[in-house]
Amino acid sequence: MLKEFFNKRVQIYDANIKRPIPLRYSTYKDIATFIGMMPEKYIDIFDGIAAAELAGDMKRKQELKAQLYYIVPAVDIVEGTNRKYINIERFTGLMALDFDHIDNADKFRDYLLEEYDFVIATWLSASKRGIKALVSIPVVDSVDEFKQLFWGLANNVMLKYKGFDTATQNSVLPLFLSPDADIKLAREWRNWTIKGENPKQKKINPTQKVMKYDTNNISRYQQWCVNNITKAIGKIVDNGHPQLRAASYLLGGYVATGYFTTFEAESLINSLINNNAYLSQKPSVYIKTASEMIVKGQSQPVSL
Repeated sequence: MLKEFFNKRVQIYDANIKRPIPLRYSTYKDIATFIGMMPEKYIDIFDGIAAAELAGDMKRKQELKAQLYYIVPAVDIVEGTNRKYINIERFTGLMALDFDHIDNADKFRDYLLEEYDFVIATWLSASKRGIKALVSIPVVDSVDEFKQLFWGLANNVMLKYKGFDTATQNSVLPLFLSPDADIKLAREWRNWTIKGENPKQKKINPTQKVMKYDTNNISRYQQWCVNNITKAIGKIVDNGHPQLRAASYLLGGYVATGYFTTFEAESLINSLINNNAYLSQKPSVYIKTASEMIVKGQSQPVSL
């Protein structure tokens, strides 16, 4: 099974937010090698990101992060098109998991692989306090079915663990490659097959007329989200923090629903901050606030 996994193709992206288009195909053998024996120049970039975060320089952090690479394990995107639901060519039978702010992360990395026979690979995040993992699932036919498998796994297993990030319910979410010389790989595994529902998803009265979330028109929803956030930030002429916090929390809700990735949301809000006459006087302070609130907002999905 491991040999079959190593030969499996995966699309590579660079982290330039303006170019969310797959660069080329690689294999998971190459990905595992890159993670386990990452070239020194990329190690230096990760060190710079850590230093920028410690200093509160979120602009520098984003500049450095844009020099990295990521994969989208759950899907293949039609070549030459943007990483959006509408452009999904096929689902791959893989699901990404992400954990943040974990004490003794190296031990938890090993525990996940040993404890669960549906986990294929685990490795440390760039901060060394988080875990990235890949899970085997059946090849699904739709975004909704993928989310059902995600919430089945989350509700039955993963939500009990500190730091579990539900953002990976989004099947087009980037998974950044980070160095870990002790990346763990299983030799054999089974599929996770139990489905579930998002416990925080609002229940809609069947007689109530609402605009349904149409995954074939996600770009239209994204534009509405952008308009809402742009309008909110554009109104800020004083007393910036509470207004920015509210807008960023809403943006986090859009991320939780799947309209954006966290990286896309942060890039949007950072640009708006830098172009706002009031907020741009102290951009690093406001960018840090926005980043924190985007994370908090992901606990409350917001649907249009």
